[in-house]
Amino acid sequence: MSSLEIIRHAPILSAARGVGLLCDGLGRALLHELLAHGPLTRISLAARLHAGPTRVYECLKAFAAAELIEASTATRAPRHGITASGRALLAVATRVEAWFGRHPGGPLEDSVGWRAFGDLGEAWRTALVEWIVRLGPTESDAARGLPGYAPQRLAELLSARQEAGMVELYCARDGTLRYRLTQWAAQAILPLAALARWEDRFHPPGGASIAVEDAVVGLLAILPPVRLGSKRDALCTLTAEAGQGPTGGRRTGTVWARMRRGRVVGVGEGAPPRPADGWVSGSFEAWMTAVLDGSRRALRLDGRDPAGTATVTELLDGLHAQALDLGG
Repeated sequence: MSSLEIIRHAPILSAARGVGLLCDGLGRALLHELLAHGPLTRISLAARLHAGPTRVYECLKAFAAAELIEASTATRAPRHGITASGRALLAVATRVEAWFGRHPGGPLEDSVGWRAFGDLGEAWRTALVEWIVRLGPTESDAARGLPGYAPQRLAELLSARQEAGMVELYCARDGTLRYRLTQWAAQAILPLAALARWEDRFHPPGGASIAVEDAVVGLLAILPPVRLGSKRDALCTLTAEAGQGPTGGRRTGTVWARMRRGRVVGVGEGAPPRPADGWVSGSFEAWMTAVLDGSRRALRLDGRDPAGTATVTELLDGLHAQALDLGG
């Protein structure tokens, strides 16, 4: 099997609905108004948002269809209020804004930051992120293209993402130049994970559940920036498990991480290069709760000895620390 054959041709559906809704500037402003001052009529919203009634009506219609708002018809003019799903989506927006506020070149202006997140979300949906983190492609790989991307289009995208601080070339151990996500871009996986959890919890029309492949890609992306408090050298495995219902894909996916002097120096998928010192497994929800909220109770973790268990615990704490840095 060639390296490209492991990459899915179909779009990645998890989090895509949430990205589309959050990147709607008028929609975000509308939700904020309803959270702070609602329920409100359409005319009141149009005045507060300094937007035309027709634009506000279209936004209300779209967000009602997504079950982010609901209308009360107890009065002559319907009053619109925010739902629990809408409140949860706005909480994810806080993580996104913290992310683009940490751009390495300085905090991005709001409109630019949201466009950057939209670009990252598109790269996630179309498997460009997956291709980069699973394969560590060379410039020669990029020249051959990718399913869904002609070589010239792929070269343009990679160049643009480099300029935007999302992708970088680095010299691998074998001396080849390879593409990888920057630390800043990798941190955007955490808001994407929060959006995937939002879709799993609220089931908005058009949303999709997370799959094993998505969890594997997410872990491969967010592990490299992790820093441990201790300076242990160890190898740990992290396994995500699908739910009991039909998933149309793999049941489990395992990622390994090699630590040296408190830094993650290597990650990979599948069987580790040697027996692991510590290991942890659990459902998607258990992983989301541990990484985003800091509660490990639903995960199962163990090790060859107490030091191995302590290392995998530190690794989980490091993952959560990244989420805290983004307003978790």
